[in-house]
Amino acid sequence: MYLEVKDIDFSFKDETILKEASFSMKKGEIVALLGPSGSGKSTFLRVLTGLAHISRGQLFIHDEEITKLPPEKRHIGMVFQDYALFPHMSVKQNIMFGIEHLKKDDRYLQLHKMLKLTNLTDKCHKYPHQLSGGEAQRVALARSLAASPDLLLLDEPFSNLDTELKAGIRLELKEILSSLDTTCLFVTHDIEDARAIADSVYTIENYKIKKIENANM
Repeated sequence: MYLEVKDIDFSFKDETILKEASFSMKKGEIVALLGPSGSGKSTFLRVLTGLAHISRGQLFIHDEEITKLPPEKRHIGMVFQDYALFPHMSVKQNIMFGIEHLKKDDRYLQLHKMLKLTNLTDKCHKYPHQLSGGEAQRVALARSLAASPDLLLLDEPFSNLDTELKAGIRLELKEILSSLDTTCLFVTHDIEDARAIADSVYTIENYKIKKIENANM
């Protein structure tokens, strides 16, 4: 397996969130973690990124243990629910923020690749307040993908979008992820989001992560 989570425990303020929980994903797989607010979905993403620390268990990506690595060493991309774009930066600057370590030519090559992939070329010099919700989401996605992460995490990627926009945005997102063979885990409370994009659907029940076998994918 590409991502492996083995027997992890996590608690917050003496409340158990995960207990002996295990989970795995294949390379290039898109997985949805389904459940209501407060079920621990977003917490699990924080565990994977290293923003929340487990008390027991192990995490592996491509056979490399990342359990004790700090967030910046895990090579995991994260798109937050509110997109977390820098308001004082243009689309171009937001996308390039995470790839400043690359050579100048490589940075601009990656920028133009992401702009084209996310259909944002004509928005390059716009600022976040000048973008629609769908455009802002694509900027956040492009910023994460520009760094070529080993794993991409999305926290409620459609919660801020109007209902009539969702169908098109879902399709765009699936096409982008598939074109890059991106391994992606996203959390959602909407079964329709999961059905539209995911290869597999999981939920958190009794502190464990379980596959939903009858999600009608």
